[in-house]
Amino acid sequence: MADTDDTFLKKHLARNVPIDFMGCLERERIAVSGDLNRRGRRSGQFNKMIAVLSEQPLDDADVDRLNDMVTEVQLRYLVLAKTLDQTIPPTPIKHAIRSLSKRVIVAVDALADPDRDLIVRQMTGLPDDASMPSTRAAFDDAQSIAERAAIAHEMVAKFAKDIAGLEEFFGYKSNLTPRGNQTKFAMIYAVGALADLFENENKFDRKASVNIGIRLNEDADQGDWTRYTGMFLRFMIEFFRQVDDSEMATLDTNSFADRLRTLTAQRRKDRELFKLLHGDVQTDKLLEFMKRAEETR
Repeated sequence: MADTDDTFLKKHLARNVPIDFMGCLERERIAVSGDLNRRGRRSGQFNKMIAVLSEQPLDDADVDRLNDMVTEVQLRYLVLAKTLDQTIPPTPIKHAIRSLSKRVIVAVDALADPDRDLIVRQMTGLPDDASMPSTRAAFDDAQSIAERAAIAHEMVAKFAKDIAGLEEFFGYKSNLTPRGNQTKFAMIYAVGALADLFENENKFDRKASVNIGIRLNEDADQGDWTRYTGMFLRFMIEFFRQVDDSEMATLDTNSFADRLRTLTAQRRKDRELFKLLHGDVQTDKLLEFMKRAEETR
């Protein structure tokens, strides 16, 4: 079991895991609030979505309460979409840094001149056991071209050491990055959280599900195309219209509804999963969410 957990941890450290999830959440809250203010929509953003829950209009207090609940889901969805689900391929970065590193090493060798450095130390009174200055300020304050050349060599040598560390980091990430389709954690979270809200709050005693059927071609009397229906599907469509309308681009092709149907069914394997991202979320909780989310697939 320990080996399995270690493999999982290494794999997901290659993802864009936020160190400070709560900080990201608050920054997103400020950004969303500012955007709504600019558009003159300070409340009631999810009223059309909430209207799906009841045949009769809900009390204003209930509408406000549900708007606040959905907003919390929105914020967490956006943080996950912008961090865990954001693809940042490390391999091109690794190659670019490696190429730069090779050129810098050549420059370090070209700038090296022990005799010059000895003269500069004598001129400036720098002890033999002291490091040559390696800052831009020292370079600008230097009194001779020999001193500037010596400082330039030290600056480039220091830079070579720094970028060697960068290459090592992105090489490590490149080796860990999983191939193929990666889990989209934001959608898994949103489905889990909103399915729970839907089942607790709808007035029709409906379960969160997406139905599938075949719409018949009346002339040919045969199946024509797949048709997705259900109150929960309408509920989710209204959420994504407000939060991430890029998902709506696939609405006509049924791929959005099909993906939603799959995730809704998988959510039954771990109905409490979304709750890991409510409350105080530290890195260990986030990694646990990722692990359990993958286990529902």
